Amino acid sequence: VHDNVLNKKGINTTFIREEKLKNVKETTRIYEVEVENNIKQKKPPEIQRNSTRFRYILFPALTIIIIAILIWLKMPIKVDSNTEKSIAVRPFWNESADKQNEYFVNGVTEDIRNNLAKISGVKVISRGSMEKYRNTDLTTKEIAKELEVVYILEGTVQKLDDQVKIHAQLILAEEDDHAWERSFVRDLSEVTEVYEIQSQIAQSVAEELKVIITPQEKLLIEKIPTQNQQAYDLYLRGRDAFFRFYLIRTNDDLVHCIHLFQQSINNDDKFALSYAWLGRAIEYQIGQKIFIDYNEDTIISLCNKALSLEPNLADGYWIRGRYYRNTGQFQKAIEDFHKALEINPNNALAY
Repeated sequence: VHDNVLNKKGINTTFIREEKLKNVKETTRIYEVEVENNIKQKKPPEIQRNSTRFRYILFPALTIIIIAILIWLKMPIKVDSNTEKSIAVRPFWNESADKQNEYFVNGVTEDIRNNLAKISGVKVISRGSMEKYRNTDLTTKEIAKELEVVYILEGTVQKLDDQVKIHAQLILAEEDDHAWERSFVRDLSEVTEVYEIQSQIAQSVAEELKVIITPQEKLLIEKIPTQNQQAYDLYLRGRDAFFRFYLIRTNDDLVHCIHLFQQSINNDDKFALSYAWLGRAIEYQIGQKIFIDYNEDTIISLCNKALSLEPNLADGYWIRGRYYRNTGQFQKAIEDFHKALEINPNNALAY
C-alpha cells in the first residue's frame, strides 16, 4: 500500500519504525499515512470523473485488503505436521477410586514426557508450562494454539491394588482428531511393567509423528532405572512432593520429599534418579535455610554418585550443573548443562 500511494498528491507518508512480525522472516517497515483533507484543485470534468471512479475503486479495495490482513493475523497458522514434530503432554487424569494416587498419575505423566523429550526429532513442552492446563476449560485446539504445538498427548490412569490401567491418546489439535490411542493393563508388582508402558507410549507417538529414534535414544527410553517397586514408588512420591514445594513453596513438602528420596535409596542403593533428586531437594533446603543437616558438599557427592551409577542420566548432569553454577564454577556448569542436553534435547531446565 505504501509503495502505491507514495507519489499520490495529498497523501503524505512518514516512516515510523521497523518491526519483526510473527511468521514473517524479514523485518517490516511501518508507516504513518496522513491525508490532506482541504486540498483544492481545479480539474477538468473528465479528470474529476476519473478521480471519482478511482475513489470508488480504491477505498473499497483498501478496505478489503485491510480486513483480509486483520483476519490473516488472527487466523491460527496451520503447521505441516510432517515437518513440525511438536507435542504437549497434558497431565493425565486420575480415574482411581483412591484420589491419593495422584502422585502416581503425575509420575507416569512425567516419565512419558521425559521419554519423549529424549527423542531429538521431537519438540516437547516442559512440565512447568503444562501445569496451568491441569484444570483448564480451554479446548485441546486452544491449548495447542497457545503453546504453538501440533499434537496434544493426554490420557487417564486407573490404579487399583496391584493393577494399573493406562489409556493414552494422541490428538492432532488443529483438526481435533485422534491420531493414535491405546490402552494398557499391567501388574504393578513388577515395576518393569510400568516402565514398559511408558516406553511403548513414547515410541508409538514418535512412530505416529514419523520421527526416527536413534539406537542411543531407544536405549535411553527403554532403560529400567530400578527393579525395586518400593524404591520406585517412594521416588514418585518424593518427586511429587518436590513439585508441590516448587509450585507453592511449602517447606513441609520439601522436608517430606527429602525423607522420601532417602527412603527410596534405602530400598535400592543403586537407584541413580533418587540420588540426583535428593541432591536437588537439598540444594533448595540449603537455599531456604530450613534445617542444617546438609551442606553443599552433599549435593556434589550425591550427583557424582548418581552419575557413577548411570553415566547417561540427564538429571544428574543438570542438577550437578546447578551446583557448579551456584558455587561460581561456570565452565564446569556449562559443560554439565551441555551433557544434559545431549541426552535430553528438550530439557528446559538445562537450557
